[in-house]
Amino acid sequence: QGDFRKGSVVREAYDLNCPMAWEKVQGIYEDSFSMLQIAEENVMADTVKAAEDGNGIIVRIYETWGMRTKVHVNFPLAPDAQVTVCDCMENFSGVENADMTRVQDGWSFTMKPYEIKTLRIVNEKK
Repeated sequence: QGDFRKGSVVREAYDLNCPMAWEKVQGIYEDSFSMLQIAEENVMADTVKAAEDGNGIIVRIYETWGMRTKVHVNFPLAPDAQVTVCDCMENFSGVENADMTRVQDGWSFTMKPYEIKTLRIVNEKK
């Protein structure tokens, strides 16, 4: 009901066509937890993977509604992580990080309409 935004068409289509693959292993976590939280409904995580150079985790996110958005992300499993923006090839050169701001519960930055951002998360606590 309503337009594609109100009906969550992008999210529903993604859930249908790309179901999350996971495996439950014995460990310290409860039955449910989130390694990445994005507060804004119109921003989706597409990829979560190990960095090609072995330094951190790569998270690729994109804006789905065609609107400029102030985004808030949180990494509950690594609250002290350093987050930087890199290009799609995971390189830093020429990529603007000026808008990336640490806030109390994570990180904040702005995304342009339909923009794709690649974030590198490196946990500072070892």
